[in-house]
Amino acid sequence: MLELRAWCVLLITLVLLLEFVSPSPVQRRISDECDWFGSGLDEDPSASHSVHPVYLRCREGKVHWEYPRGALRILLRLGRAAKEFQGCLKVSNVSSGASLYLEGHRELSLLHRNDSNSGLQRCFRSSGGQVALFLEASGDSLKKDVFGFVYDLQPIQPETFSECRPCTDKELIYSFCTSDFVVRGTISALYQNELMQRTELTIRSRKILRDSNPGLFQSGPYGLVHRPLHCGTRAGKGEFLFLGRWRLGDPVLGCAPRWSEWKKVRKRADLAECVLD
Repeated sequence: MLELRAWCVLLITLVLLLEFVSPSPVQRRISDECDWFGSGLDEDPSASHSVHPVYLRCREGKVHWEYPRGALRILLRLGRAAKEFQGCLKVSNVSSGASLYLEGHRELSLLHRNDSNSGLQRCFRSSGGQVALFLEASGDSLKKDVFGFVYDLQPIQPETFSECRPCTDKELIYSFCTSDFVVRGTISALYQNELMQRTELTIRSRKILRDSNPGLFQSGPYGLVHRPLHCGTRAGKGEFLFLGRWRLGDPVLGCAPRWSEWKKVRKRADLAECVLD
């Protein structure tokens, strides 16, 4: 009797060990607050038309989907609170296996077609503190496809937010202290890039006050930054203070006051989070 009981215990132990070393498809997905990694090979073949929910809560992160199958509904939020934000994403892998949509009220807006090139940025604004993306596989065939994108979310104030309007004194000071690059210089060229939906400005630097990525002006005094095309940016004459940050690998221009205006703001500032050189 004792020998039979010992065999039963051993059998149960072996079953538990097999379950531990052979995780279920859900266990083979890797997800946290920022990133999601998954594979269609982990899906049950009978669930090829199912929609898998993904919840991401970080300011930036990435999604990597191998062998796309079925669909993902990706819900982006900025932390746990329902903070409004503007988000941008960049598809980082060319794939014919999936298409990406922005979910709106009773409709889906196409952000990336399954035969499009990667590298283009697509931007959107939250509603109710969240954005839903719908990533749909183009078929059920399990060929070697990879669909991936990186995203970046920035909090906004819904009542006053406009990425195209001039910055206030307070915003200028905050931007000066927190920007990835701060450059005094002039605009030497401007190009309206319809394909990328952005205005590209070539800056000739007179003085680089800050540059977290030395590659911006690596080849000399000229650097390329950009703004959203819909802002209608035009090339002004004279000296400016260019303030901006790196977003999804690209230098994005935020505030750009004239140098004479910045000197007045600097004199009026009582307190600041940094030294206003």
